[in-house]
Amino acid sequence: TLHRFWKKEHDWGWKKFMELSKVFDGFIVGDTLVIKAQVQVI
Repeated sequence: TLHRFWKKEHDWGWKKFMELSKVFDGFIVGDTLVIKAQVQVI
């Protein structure tokens, strides 16, 4: 998902990012939440 953060933007994120059931199906390893992010600063 691509989201651009602009100075004039009123929302700086997502209202709904991911269903909790999907978090438990592949993103929880042991007792650790695994998150990968790619950030590009221009």
